[in-house]
Amino acid sequence: MRRGKALLLARTATANAAGAALGVVESIYLRALGLPPDIVGAYLGASTLVSALSNYALSAIADAYGRKRTVLASSAFPILGMITLYLGAAAGVLLVYLGPSGAYSALYAENAEEPDRDWSHLSIVAVAANAAGSLMPTVLSMREVLAAGVIVYAAGTTALVAVQERYRGKGRVTFGIASKGTLARLSSAAIIGLGAGIVLPMLPLWLNTVYGVGPGPIGILMSAQSAVMALAFWMAPRISSIIGRLRTIVVTQAVGVALIALFPLSPTFPLAAAIWTMRSVAMNMANPLYNALVNELIPEGERARANSALQLLDSVPRSAGPYATGVLMNMGNLELPFYMTATLYGAATATLYLLMRDRTR
Repeated sequence: MRRGKALLLARTATANAAGAALGVVESIYLRALGLPPDIVGAYLGASTLVSALSNYALSAIADAYGRKRTVLASSAFPILGMITLYLGAAAGVLLVYLGPSGAYSALYAENAEEPDRDWSHLSIVAVAANAAGSLMPTVLSMREVLAAGVIVYAAGTTALVAVQERYRGKGRVTFGIASKGTLARLSSAAIIGLGAGIVLPMLPLWLNTVYGVGPGPIGILMSAQSAVMALAFWMAPRISSIIGRLRTIVVTQAVGVALIALFPLSPTFPLAAAIWTMRSVAMNMANPLYNALVNELIPEGERARANSALQLLDSVPRSAGPYATGVLMNMGNLELPFYMTATLYGAATATLYLLMRDRTR
């Protein structure tokens, strides 16, 4: 394994562990600060939007002056955000996901040798770290989770210092992307984003409201689904080699759509947890294949911006989702968000297939 890849995997592990722990508690923590569900949703939606916009701007800087230095410098934002939340200020949630993830993807792509295999490795490490991080709330209070997140995230960021980067940038910040035609074919990310935003950020609060479970059981659920997804990511490139990348993405996401529609019908938390775990595996199994496809289609000098543009396509509509779910929860309509998401995911899967079937198998 290349040294740079190993260091990036180490940083991925720590960042994902901190992020997973935060994801379990953030909506419940904001609710505990006295915010109603719709305002909790508004904060989480705003966090998604701020993250996406800053990600694109920082990734343009990374394409111009280098990915590594940009990622290192921007790592201060999530740490500051978690500290602010720890002190009881809800506005800290606006900073916790801020950073150039597109630049990080481009940096990893530079260190990848076999795309399908290496992106699967990244996904496996990410979900294993998610599994570990999601267990933090089972032994720590919500404020202790935030404190631990700061320590873990900061420790992992130091691994980036030793990563060697060949790419030096063009010395000029450019926000335009020449490969916008390729991005247009991947525009189903916007539909996926809206669907994900409706359900994912508010799921812990939804489970807490419907089944009366706290961060501990929810953390165990998130950990279990991440552990199972590690196996799914290992299987993805093997399935792809038989039926092709695009078919693998379409088939697995179609199964996930059906499970989303079933989820709100679950009468008990254990059954809901089982269905949600299967849904997560099906919907996310092909993520490394999608990432490999994107980074193959996009020229190296545009990869950070292109990855960030796709995140922007995902995140702008995603930012509206949590508030919509909060309003529906205030009205007592707890099932509709999942049916809306299933419909949107189904439309996105069909759109991706129709737009990309002539570009990949």
